[in-house]
Amino acid sequence: MAGRSALTRALGAAATLPLTLLVIDFALSNRAPVAIGLWPFDDLVEMPVYLLALGGLVLGFLTGAALAGFGTLSARLRARREAKRAETAERKLAEAARAAPRHHPALPPASPA
Repeated sequence: MAGRSALTRALGAAATLPLTLLVIDFALSNRAPVAIGLWPFDDLVEMPVYLLALGGLVLGFLTGAALAGFGTLSARLRARREAKRAETAERKLAEAARAAPRHHPALPPASPA
C-alpha cells in the first residue's frame, strides 16, 4: 500500500466511511431476534436480523471471490506454464550463444584495424 497516493486514500476513506456508518445503523436498528429453521431439521436457531443479513452478505462476497478465483485459474496456470517455457528457451539460447564460435568458419578471422 506504499504506492497509493494521498488522493486515493482519501477517496477510499470517503467511500468507506458512509458505508460503515450505514452498516452500523442497520445493525443497531435490526436487533430483534428471528427464528431460522432449515428443512428437514426440526431445530430452530434464533439470531438477530442484522446478523442474518450481514452473514448472508459476507457469504455471498466469499462465494463470489471464490468463483472469480476459480474462473481465472486456468488462465493463471497457462501463464505460469508459458513463463516457464520462455525461461527455458532463454536459458537454452544463452547457452547456445556462449557455445557458438566467435567468427563464421567460412570467413577469415577479422584482422585488427
